[in-house]
Amino acid sequence: LQEESDPELRPLKFLYKGYRPQYWYWEVVESYRRILFMSALTAVDTPIRRGFFGASLGLIGTFAYREVAPYQRSTTNVLNIVVQYQISLTFIYALLLLNHDGTGYTGVLAGISVETAGAIMVIVNLSMWILG
Repeated sequence: LQEESDPELRPLKFLYKGYRPQYWYWEVVESYRRILFMSALTAVDTPIRRGFFGASLGLIGTFAYREVAPYQRSTTNVLNIVVQYQISLTFIYALLLLNHDGTGYTGVLAGISVETAGAIMVIVNLSMWILG
């Protein structure tokens, strides 16, 4: 982008300043990814399918960010990949909690208490933050 030669672009700089020049449009891609997570997941009929769909979207996002690396700073690219893995792991965790056999939820983690499930999620999310 030629921001210096086009003063009309200056007010829009916040949209693309963190990205490499060839990925100036990546904020639009990121916005569509967020909209897809917010809207498409609500259209999925069962919690199991919703968890699978969310984990799949998270992994697709992980691979896309890993291959494209749209940010100028490598640390931002790494952090974004870690966050994408974290989103995927959250949905996978939900799948483990919600495995449904037709009579009830009998997932691997279905027998644990709500407090334990919450504590596990906090620990996993904090560990991703520490590792990232």
